[in-house]
Amino acid sequence: MKQEVDALVNAHPQFRLAQFEDILTEMLAHWGSLDGLRGIDVLELGPNTRVEMMRFLETSAGVKSIRGVGQTVLWPWIPHQAFIRDHVESCRFLQFFERDTPSRFDLIYSRHVMEQHSIHPWVLLTSAAYWAQLKKKACADFDESYPSSVPNIQATFKAAWNALRPGGLIISQIGKRKYGCLDEAFLATLDPQPSAVHRRDIGSLSSMVTATK
Repeated sequence: MKQEVDALVNAHPQFRLAQFEDILTEMLAHWGSLDGLRGIDVLELGPNTRVEMMRFLETSAGVKSIRGVGQTVLWPWIPHQAFIRDHVESCRFLQFFERDTPSRFDLIYSRHVMEQHSIHPWVLLTSAAYWAQLKKKACADFDESYPSSVPNIQATFKAAWNALRPGGLIISQIGKRKYGCLDEAFLATLDPQPSAVHRRDIGSLSSMVTATK
């Protein structure tokens, strides 16, 4: 599988796929090949303005539809603005799932976003007090409406799970040391088949959770 992923990365340098190698590996393991993704409906959580993976899936994998959701600010110098306006909705994840049609995606993926970019970019840039409070409370003492808290991350994953069609796949690459809240106990609450959930560490900083509905 690594050879196939490396070949995709090298064949499509314009999409900067190297950062998504682990997610691509999970996709190909599930669908067998890039052609297996043809005709499916896909959602990326938190692309912000970095939509290279979304563009790759639309142009090279032939997916039926590709959408993104997450807090986004379109600065004047950002490339691919027309694509972002057409494909990315700027709102919090849970707000999106509350009003979207259940069971409408075949693939939902995210890369290091549920623990970060569910926060509006202005907060990331300006609020040292927010980060101090978040660190002090260790992300556990908030309700699910509080961005990047443990309840928020778990609620987002559960909402994404509910938005999958039967047989659909969710892939979440998430920071491990401070935000490893997608543990076995939580995943068991989704009531998946035991063989349908896989967790693995990626280096010392992050982990990958993959679940098939």
